[in-house]
Amino acid sequence: MDRKRYRDLIREVADDVRELFPWDLIEEIDQGTNPLLLDIRCPREYEGAHIAGSLNVPRGILEVACDYGYE
Repeated sequence: MDRKRYRDLIREVADDVRELFPWDLIEEIDQGTNPLLLDIRCPREYEGAHIAGSLNVPRGILEVACDYGYE
């Protein structure tokens, strides 16, 4: 069985992923939306500043987890 690689997964979902500007996110949260916020920067950048409640999964970790089937 061929496992999908990170780039394959990105291509498949690219049209379904909504990207927002920060001010749009604030408006959605104010309207009661509870989005999953994934911060893919390195831990040092995340520690410097991040949106409260966001999850930090550095891009390198995310790519490897996808490519090797980690949960």
